[in-house]
Amino acid sequence: MVLKCLRRLLTSHICIQFPMQLGFHWVAQFLGFSLLLPLPPLRDLLWQLPVFFAIEDFYFYWVHRGLHHKRVYKYIHKVHHEHTHPFGIAAEYAHPAETLLLGIGTLLGPLLFARHMVTLWAWLLVRLWETVEDHSGYDLPFNPTNFIPFWGGAVHHDFHHKTFEGPYSSIFTWCDWAFGTDAKFREHQKRLRGGKEGVYPAQFRGAPNDAAVAEAKKVA
Repeated sequence: MVLKCLRRLLTSHICIQFPMQLGFHWVAQFLGFSLLLPLPPLRDLLWQLPVFFAIEDFYFYWVHRGLHHKRVYKYIHKVHHEHTHPFGIAAEYAHPAETLLLGIGTLLGPLLFARHMVTLWAWLLVRLWETVEDHSGYDLPFNPTNFIPFWGGAVHHDFHHKTFEGPYSSIFTWCDWAFGTDAKFREHQKRLRGGKEGVYPAQFRGAPNDAAVAEAKKVA
């Protein structure tokens, strides 16, 4: 399965993502993106990156939810769900059409609010880190994202890969909570954690409650 994943990733990077990058070079020039000095100040990145995450998450939620529609799922998104227990690099294991569709969401934030390539590169770095974390299968206690409100993490997305249903968001938990697509996820997590939820909706980070897990196994 890992070798199959690597082969698809190599094909995707050469045949899909590389042409997209070449095309974006023309788009970036047309829209006035620059590599010239001065570099964008750090204070700009501090507000731009959270805004990019919010835009990406909202776009991803609706496109991803649409890709799960029974009329299109088997043609496109089913490829990504070949991995029911994903690992880091499986984040990019997808149908070419899905890569194109979701790639648009990744670029929306920089296209709307940035005009320097360094800002775009910084965004792509943290975005790739986020999606690898989501697909890693690990929710580490010392992960700095544990301190970000509404951050879904591996717990959120791993449930999606196991059930082929919601939650559908890529980054935060608010869209699924607001639009009612995380009910099964929240019920499952509360059962593992003695009925407890965090200080905000769908906050489930860190290890489950051992006693609750043992009780859940008895019920199952």
